[in-house]
Amino acid sequence: MWAEDVLTLSVQNLLYLASDLMEWLGGGFSQVQLYLTYVAFAAIPFALIGLHAVQLPRAGWLSLLGSLAYGLSFIFFASTVLSGTAQRNSSGIH
Repeated sequence: MWAEDVLTLSVQNLLYLASDLMEWLGGGFSQVQLYLTYVAFAAIPFALIGLHAVQLPRAGWLSLLGSLAYGLSFIFFASTVLSGTAQRNSSGIH
């Protein structure tokens, strides 16, 4: 299970890097770039909980709390991406 979590986090980091490069090279946000960012952010909370679970029983409640807090921050970041997508769609920009 640990290897799958590390692979998931690595792929997510590469997706986010690709998203940032698209934004930088394109001179701003694009619909595809926003969707790519969302995909990169969406699964991170699950991978973090998985990394915590792999460390059980050695990992305690503080590890769980840290995984949950960090995962919640990525849920917030994903919501900001959806907000940006909705604003682009409502303004007619694609």
